[in-house]
Amino acid sequence: MRTILNYKICQSLILIYTLISTCFSCADIPDVAKYIFIIPNFKSQHSGMASQLADAIQLRLRRKLKKYQINAYVFAPVEIQAYDSIDELIKSITLKQGQKLFLVNGTFRMTPARQAIAKINVRVFTKNSSYLMSQKTFTGQGARWRWHISRRVVSFLISDALSFTPPKPAKQPELIWASSIVPNGSFEHGIPPYKPAHWDTVDNLCSFWVKSDKGGRCIKFDTNVSQQQAWDWWKELKKGAKPQQAPNPIHTNPPHYDAVGGIEGVKLYSDYIPVKMGKKYKLSAKIKGPTKGQAKIFIKAYAMLPTAKNDKLIKREVWNMYMHCNTNNNDWHEYSQIFSLPKTLPQIRKKHSDGTIKYYSPEIEWIRIMLYAYWSVGDYYFDDIRIFPAIRKSDNSTQPSQNQNISSAQANNK
Repeated sequence: MRTILNYKICQSLILIYTLISTCFSCADIPDVAKYIFIIPNFKSQHSGMASQLADAIQLRLRRKLKKYQINAYVFAPVEIQAYDSIDELIKSITLKQGQKLFLVNGTFRMTPARQAIAKINVRVFTKNSSYLMSQKTFTGQGARWRWHISRRVVSFLISDALSFTPPKPAKQPELIWASSIVPNGSFEHGIPPYKPAHWDTVDNLCSFWVKSDKGGRCIKFDTNVSQQQAWDWWKELKKGAKPQQAPNPIHTNPPHYDAVGGIEGVKLYSDYIPVKMGKKYKLSAKIKGPTKGQAKIFIKAYAMLPTAKNDKLIKREVWNMYMHCNTNNNDWHEYSQIFSLPKTLPQIRKKHSDGTIKYYSPEIEWIRIMLYAYWSVGDYYFDDIRIFPAIRKSDNSTQPSQNQNISSAQANNK
């Protein structure tokens, strides 16, 4: 019985495939599309990656053509696979005067250094002729190589192959930035030497509240402390030990994989800061660290929600983002990044102790800032941590900050 069912399922799948291929008959395409794109899988020893790249280009191209309202058609993989060869597919299309077909193919390879290289050929077919329009090489590095290559290929096809100039994005309302909402973001106030006001107490082994070489005070992290020693000391702090009782640091030797910077990193939290859901903010900070160092500043948002064990409402993290900061040469650099708190969040289902089920819609009420540093190991310094709420230029209800000119939409070195 099972064998008969499996056979019928296979028959049904073959029928569906045939119907899809028939519905997308190439004979009808020239009547509705001015431009036709065929993007088969690229030739490669890495067939899986090559197929993923072709799919990424097809999907991105469709979205862009739809966005710009260009009368074009992009063949889906199932349509291409319905033919024995690309030549057979092209011959099945009868082009009319003024219509063009673009065959986008080529080769793909991934180098031992994990660099993706795609050599793309664009051949154009018209009613009476065909010619090779262009040959270009596109590269991508890292985990997002498909995103980088597909974005560049699609941009090239639209601008060069179609000679289309995308319209400029609509002008956004001009914003200015109100005063910072971070209390003691400059770390000048508190109870020396371990408790900066409105921030957690430093542990005096990996995190410190110190005098800055540019005046005033700042936060220092040492990520070259033994991770095991840090874990042991953090346990003692939870039991009630005082920062002044911290042991002398045990620094690690190369390659430093056993250092706190190679495993967990060092962090320090701010107090809870009231915010408004859906509002736009700009995060700004000054950081100093070693060459090829990596520091981050996390923004963690909280809402009142019941705990997993009981029905008591507590502050729970519901959203976060971070600004990545590459340090260099132990010099101070200023970083900034614009972010928006979400306007809505998914509902949370909670079964209470009495058996009733309730749904909660989280409303962000606070954020906390988390300073963080890890690799390369060394000393990191944080100062002038600020978050500026955005206000419209016409809104005079809030005075703009004097530090309006810190303006980078993404974290970058100045």
